[in-house]
Amino acid sequence: MNGVQSKRKEVKKVREHMTDKELFLSKAYQDSLRKFARVLGGNQAVGLVLAYTKEEDSRIALTDGRTIYLNTANIVTEQFQNRKEKMASHEGLTAHECGHIRYSDFDRRTIYTNGFSQGRIFPRPPEGQTPAEKRAAEELKQFVRRRDKAAVSVIGTTASNLNNILEDVYIESKMCQRYPGSVRTSIQRNAAALLGQIPTAADRKTEKNDGLDIMTDLILRYARSGETEEEKAYDRQYRTCLAACRSRIDEAVGSDDPDIRYLAANELLLKIWKYVKKAIQRARADLGRDFMKLPPHEQEKKAREYLNENLKLSSLSGAYGGWRRERKTIEGWDGSLDSEKEPGQEGNGQEEENEKQDGQTEKEGNESPGESGRNEGKEKEQSQKGSGQGRNAGEKNSSQEKSSQGKRSEAEDGGSQEDQGEADKEKEGEDENSDSGENGENGKNGNDSSKAPSHIVLLRLGQLAAQGEGDDCNEEQGGEVGLPGRGGGIRTGEISRDLLEILNKAAEEAYGKKAEIKLKKHLEVEAEELSPEGIHKGVPIRVYRELEITPDMEAGYKTIEPEIKKTAGRLRQTVEEILIRKEGGVMSGLYMGKRLSRRNLYRQDGKIFEKRILPEEGFSVAFGVLVDNSGSMMIDDRIGQARKAALVLYEFCRSLSIPITVYGHSTCSVSVGGSYREGVAMYSFAEFDSVDGKDHLRIQGMGSCQCNRGGLALRFMGKHLAKQEEEVKILTLISDGSPAGFNYGGEAAKEDLRRAKQELHKMGVTLFSAAIGDDRKVIEDIYGDSFLNISDLRTMPQKLAALLLRYIR
Repeated sequence: MNGVQSKRKEVKKVREHMTDKELFLSKAYQDSLRKFARVLGGNQAVGLVLAYTKEEDSRIALTDGRTIYLNTANIVTEQFQNRKEKMASHEGLTAHECGHIRYSDFDRRTIYTNGFSQGRIFPRPPEGQTPAEKRAAEELKQFVRRRDKAAVSVIGTTASNLNNILEDVYIESKMCQRYPGSVRTSIQRNAAALLGQIPTAADRKTEKNDGLDIMTDLILRYARSGETEEEKAYDRQYRTCLAACRSRIDEAVGSDDPDIRYLAANELLLKIWKYVKKAIQRARADLGRDFMKLPPHEQEKKAREYLNENLKLSSLSGAYGGWRRERKTIEGWDGSLDSEKEPGQEGNGQEEENEKQDGQTEKEGNESPGESGRNEGKEKEQSQKGSGQGRNAGEKNSSQEKSSQGKRSEAEDGGSQEDQGEADKEKEGEDENSDSGENGENGKNGNDSSKAPSHIVLLRLGQLAAQGEGDDCNEEQGGEVGLPGRGGGIRTGEISRDLLEILNKAAEEAYGKKAEIKLKKHLEVEAEELSPEGIHKGVPIRVYRELEITPDMEAGYKTIEPEIKKTAGRLRQTVEEILIRKEGGVMSGLYMGKRLSRRNLYRQDGKIFEKRILPEEGFSVAFGVLVDNSGSMMIDDRIGQARKAALVLYEFCRSLSIPITVYGHSTCSVSVGGSYREGVAMYSFAEFDSVDGKDHLRIQGMGSCQCNRGGLALRFMGKHLAKQEEEVKILTLISDGSPAGFNYGGEAAKEDLRRAKQELHKMGVTLFSAAIGDDRKVIEDIYGDSFLNISDLRTMPQKLAALLLRYIR
């Protein structure tokens, strides 16, 4: 069995035994999902970080607007049984986060979430319509003014979660409109799986419960699915409170106004204030009296830890914008708790905003060209697909809605009654609204399209279908999407459809990684077998080889790749005649011969003949490059020039099928018997038998540090090269100066290098030393006829290649 067949067999074995974790964390899978994210996010700069953790409190997914984090083993995805379904779930979660990137305002989100702890409520404090809501509004502002850490932490966390619920539904409706095929299906199936994880009313009753998590459960379920049968299982007080919230939820999830969901979250706080206050009281009791004696930053930290442990709120993904902590400002907003102006409402600003065409908001009118491109189609889509819904970006009906809310009885908001001394009023409110609590605000069951925009109703119907509670909407599946003007479109759903291809790539990747681990262990054994004597006796050798290729390596190589390829190509042209002789072929452009070259008959210089060359045996040369990686190589970017030379030689040798290995060396600190001593670090950048094809990227990662013990490094490389079967073995050392290490320098070190050269010669390895620093005379004195003077670093690749040509002609 040859090497190729053996590799295929091993790759197949790896593929058959590959776990979900190995697949989902593979580069092949990450590349596919990243491409998907960049297309759906409308931005080639979108980053993607994949994790795999099954911890109960681990996040599902989140984004800061630049990078998407996805836990591939999240509680939603793990409800699906097979890999295709799990991959479709990942598509849906990625599409969800891309929806935030396309349609959410991260600066506003940062201001909103940070504002409560800073004594600010964005975009303005809620006022309330009923007496109970007005009392709640005053209490809310008092807590925020005092910056009561326990209270503000509960308020801020609850408000953030309410806003996230509303924003999630909004951006999902936009994404489902934009991508009505498999993206819509995967989004809705994920949401159905999430709703299936919400504790039932009976489960919540068994918990130590202040009612806040029950209300957020109900708000989440209604925002996503509308009125459902599950609501009937809850006590009347919760149904009544939800009934008071419904119209505001419907308005918020369907509007393109960038502030409407923050206003709505603030107003929902008032409607569920009774349960928020209970949570505050419990938090104060649990945190204890000593909590108030702590410094403010310690209070904030302890309150955050407490809420993470005790306030379990349901959400499809981590709150978007959670990684961004920069202080932002919004024009026209001063943060005052007494301000009644919304951001951007200066004078007649609101009227001017309402007059803009196609539902364009002031923010969008002033956004930069880059921002406009990122949100391409955001409002155009709303005007085209949602026309006739009575919802434009200005939300002219907001004031009318608030007016109608003001006409409701105080009892309708029974859930907002104060916790102490309001029991009778609360009971009265529940009695007066029993019908509203049972059957919805208007006594109707099901989703009422008169309350929510049609695209939200469509989303909810699809949600019910995904839960198996309704008929799905027949819409086209799939569809090609891509970045405008960039090409490279993909078909939505292709990631799960191309499971076999991704599996093959991931299996090859895993096989390569295992082979590299095996290779590294083999190199470590080589180092242990060296047993240095003399001046190096007892000096340990450590072999380092990168198993993970970093993005910096890839990006760095991409910037110099054209230069490397061009230089290597020129060098290859110099050996064209040799290649024809070795590989066989036709040599043209000759002055004499037996055959005329038809392609050259036009020539006036007489080179019109050609002859056929029979192939000879291949090159029997193995080439090694050892680069000094000590700290002095940073001077004048010598390490950078040496790196380029190594890359050119690597590319050149690979194109000629000449085996090549590239190493770097420096000193390092090694722990021996509880103490540290100087050792030699050998950096394996390129190997004769590397299997993952990434050695050029490893060479790109070459750096410099500490000192050098060149004699021991040369002996390691000599043994490494001597194991090759090729007749000619050449080792080129690239260095900038004299040897320098702990107890290693001066004439003793120079003599050690001369002996190393002699030992390599006995092994059949020919050594050349390329001097690129100021100590050329010293290096020439050490290596004699093996000395190469590289006065111009730019000519180093050509000179080293010319050296190699001596042995392949």
